[in-house]
Amino acid sequence: LSLIGLHWIKEGKSTFGSDKNSDVILAEHLPEKLGQLNYFEGEMDFALDPSATPETHSDPFKLMQNNSLTNQVISYASFQAYLINRNGKFGLRMKDSLAETRLSFEGLKYFPYRDEFVVKAKVMEANTDTIMIENVLGMFTSTPVAANLQFDINGKTYDLIALDGGPDDYFVIFDDLTSGLQTYGGGRYIDVRKKKNAEGFVIIDFNRAYNPPCVFTDFATCPLPPEQNKLDVAVKAGELSSH
Repeated sequence: LSLIGLHWIKEGKSTFGSDKNSDVILAEHLPEKLGQLNYFEGEMDFALDPSATPETHSDPFKLMQNNSLTNQVISYASFQAYLINRNGKFGLRMKDSLAETRLSFEGLKYFPYRDEFVVKAKVMEANTDTIMIENVLGMFTSTPVAANLQFDINGKTYDLIALDGGPDDYFVIFDDLTSGLQTYGGGRYIDVRKKKNAEGFVIIDFNRAYNPPCVFTDFATCPLPPEQNKLDVAVKAGELSSH
C-alpha cells in the first residue's frame, strides 16, 4: 500500500525529488532535491543531496561489480527506497508511508469460511526440476519446483505445482474459476505447511488464499500462475479482489 514507484535504472545519472524537473518526481512533502543515483559500468551509488541529509537515517548504498545488493535503504522522513534485481535488470522500488493508497485503505475482504476448501494433499515428486514463471511485466524466471500437491475437491482430483516457500512452507500460485470475477485475475497465493499430519498428508487451507501485491499497486512485479496451476473449479474461499 505504501509503494509509490518503481524506477528501472539505466546507465547514467537519475535525480530524485519533488522538483518537477527531477528524473524521478516524488511527493510534494519530500525535499525538492532528495539525491542522485549514479550508475556507470556496473557500479551504482546513491548520493543524498546535502539539503536532505539532516533528516535522513541511512547511508548511501552501493552496488558492486558482482551485482550483490546491499541491505541498505535510502530513507528520508516517510520515504524509503531499495534496490531490486529482476533477471539482471535493476530497479529502485520506492515507498512512502504517507501514500494516499495506504492512508485511504479500508481493509481486506474474504469469502465466508468454508470447510470443503480445507483439503488433504499428497506430496508427490514433481515431474520437472524447474518451471518457467512469468511475472506481470512479461519477464520469465526459471524457478525450482519443490513438489507436486495432489488433492480432491468435490470428488475430483487436482494437482498444484508447489515452489519452495522456505524451510517450513510450500509456496503455491494458483488460478481458479473465480479469477477475474470475485477474485484477482492474476491468481492468488497460498502458503502450505510442509509438515505432514498423522496420515502423511499436508493440509491446503484455501480459506487462507491471499492476493498478490499487484492487487494493491501498479509498482509490484508479481509472479503469475503457471498453466499447470489453473484449476477448473471455483475456489470460493480466501481473499476477494479489492477492485
